[in-house]
Amino acid sequence: MFRNNNIFQPAMNQHTYTTSKEFITKFEFDFMETYSFCRDYEPGFKPNGIEYILQADGSLHPTADHTHTFQRTDPQVAEFLQIMQTEIKEVPAWMCAPYYRDAVLFYDSKGTLITALNICLSCEYMETAPRAHINADAQTYVLLKQFFLSLGHHVEDIFSPLPAK
Repeated sequence: MFRNNNIFQPAMNQHTYTTSKEFITKFEFDFMETYSFCRDYEPGFKPNGIEYILQADGSLHPTADHTHTFQRTDPQVAEFLQIMQTEIKEVPAWMCAPYYRDAVLFYDSKGTLITALNICLSCEYMETAPRAHINADAQTYVLLKQFFLSLGHHVEDIFSPLPAK
């Protein structure tokens, strides 16, 4: 069930900044789902600025690919929670706009969406919704990338060398 009950939605035209630890400890959830999106576009689809896993009507992005579902008691959730509580020592500040390709959706026991977390591993940036920023340490993104890769989730490596000609 998709209801946009995003508890981290800022008021119109306001930016909010929440630490990753504050974000992940601010709500209770019963299960989470991981998604990959904005990797393979359907013919005719044109991105419109920054793309988020949830559309304005609460539906999933048209390119969303569900990769995993984990119950709150699963060890993968414990690992994810630990990653999100990494102490902040250095918040990355790249000079690019995020291109979200990974997301985690959190649900209650009735399957109602609580919130969504959009993740850009390239720019090292997270938002729950437009202008609802989640600050995290640079190491958090390294750990998130390792987490997704350990699940078999496709992740781009923007720092790999270019192929030889």
